[in-house]
Order: sequence, then structure tokens, then C-alpha cells
Amino acid sequence: LRDISQIRRRENERKQMLEFLSHDMRSPQVAIIGLAGRDRECDTGDDRFTRIRAQAERTLKLADDFVQIARLEEARPQLEDTELVALVEEAVDRQYSLARKAEMTIEQVLPEDPVFAWVDASLIARLLDNLLGNAIKYGPAGSRVSIHLAEEDGQIELDITDEGPGLPPERLVDPFARFGAHETKAGPSAGLGLTFVKRAVELHNGTISVDSGPGVGTRFVIRIPLDHGPVESD
Repeated sequence: LRDISQIRRRENERKQMLEFLSHDMRSPQVAIIGLAGRDRECDTGDDRFTRIRAQAERTLKLADDFVQIARLEEARPQLEDTELVALVEEAVDRQYSLARKAEMTIEQVLPEDPVFAWVDASLIARLLDNLLGNAIKYGPAGSRVSIHLAEEDGQIELDITDEGPGLPPERLVDPFARFGAHETKAGPSAGLGLTFVKRAVELHNGTISVDSGPGVGTRFVIRIPLDHGPVESD
């Protein structure tokens, strides 16, 4: 009975924390972003509002990332027969302006014919956003990010490669572990993106591998069954 009571208490604490992140932490950040944006429209020439808005947006994203990862721990994907070529193209379109601002290019190598698989489209879309976004954040100006999609042996294979600085040695031990806050060329990062990516792949009974090292760029390869069986659960 004591064990059951402890489990229930921890579950209640977890729910309260999610509630805090979802509402109590998000609401003031949304208000700050709105107010900072309104003052910026007045064109006062004061860049403090721009900095305030940027930090509020970062905090809002951090809260959203924590909530997404926590919910993934107990989630089951909403599988639909999804066309993946279009899904990849849409992800590249979403990152286009960020890549252009960073003076980088995104190369797509995609099948000419449609590729269908039973996946959770929203999870795969966010997975792509995280990997492409990371590649752009860390990549130097003039470099290239490539994304390949292929269908082979009953699986889809996604290959995302960048020409960035590569992962540091301490991250290569477990590249998908939750990582502390650190700096990118686009500003501070909470280090939660790869944790989300790995969990999203696992929820599709897939695998993900990483090949990286200091100064040699990073390559992620994801394999997901086209028509997988029951989704794994903890």
C-alpha cells in the first residue's frame, strides 16, 4: 500500500508540474511577447523590447519542450497512412528562412514517387524540425544540410547530415540524453531536442543512430518500419 501511495503521489506531482509549465509558466510569457511586440511596432528605436521578446520566446519554447517530452513518456502515437515526401518538403519549407538567414543551404534527395507509411505525422514533423533546426543553428555560414529519404527492406530511412562542428566528446557517450543548457550561434539552447527525437522514433518502433565528432559534422540516420506492429510501451 505504501508503494502504491508513493506512486500516486509522484504521479500527482508530475501532473502538477505539467500544469504549471502548460499554463502558469506559459501565460506570462505569452503576455510579455505580446506587449514587447506592441512596443516594437511603435518604432521607438529601443532594442530592449526586441531582447525582452527574444528571451520570452526562448522561455516559452523551453516550457513547451518540457511538456512535450513529459507527455511523450506515456504517449501512444496517432498513426495515419502518411505521405512522407510531402512531409519532408514541408519541414524543409519551415526551415528555409532560418537557413537563408544563416547563409546555409538545404539539399533534398527524395524519391520521385510518393512514399506512404503508418506514422504519427505531427511527431515526425516535429522530429524533422528539431534535427533540421539543430543542423542550422550549429552550422557555419556557407555550409550545407542534406536530408535524404528512401524506402528499403520494408522501412523508411531518413538521413540528415550537416557540416557543422560535430558533437563534443562528452555528448557522444549518450547523444540523446537530456543535456544542460548551452550556447548556439542562435542563442541559448535547453538541450532537449535530441531527447524528443529519440523518444519519437522509439514510439514508432524505429531506430536512430548518430555518427559525429569534433570538426567532422553530424549525421543522423532514422529507420522506421513502413507498417510496424504494436508500439512499444514502458
